[in-house]
Amino acid sequence: MSKTVIRKLFQGIANYGLAIGYFLLTLNDCNKMFVFCILILTSFLSMFTAGGETMLPYDLSSEYPATIMAIANCIANTSGMITTSVTGLILGDQGGSFARWNIVIYLIAGANFIGGLAFTLLVKAEPIKFKKDSKSDKSGDVDIEKGAKNSRL
Repeated sequence: MSKTVIRKLFQGIANYGLAIGYFLLTLNDCNKMFVFCILILTSFLSMFTAGGETMLPYDLSSEYPATIMAIANCIANTSGMITTSVTGLILGDQGGSFARWNIVIYLIAGANFIGGLAFTLLVKAEPIKFKKDSKSDKSGDVDIEKGAKNSRL
């Protein structure tokens, strides 16, 4: 299997497994053992991201994987700020309402499903290739060791 297929397989197991697990949480009637088992299962399934999105920056660039990961993490962590506000809006003054908490859990399950779908449809574990600027090629190359321009005459 190619790297892309492996990354999609691992991330798909993680995202779709979490989405299904969270959806199953909404189907119980406060059965503590059921909830415990589902949460343990989702914790196990979330570990599959180690072979999916976590390794992707190394596949995209051998020189800048930490930068790619930092940018992706910065964007992803904004959900932490948004989630608390959305949860507060949904729950309102009824923090103990199972129906309202189920809405929150449905949103989390949906976000995991949509994220997994986007990953499996769009991601390729190949280095990013940039087009060279034709203007810079004509003007000459910079020799880093000598600090001077080499003309192409």
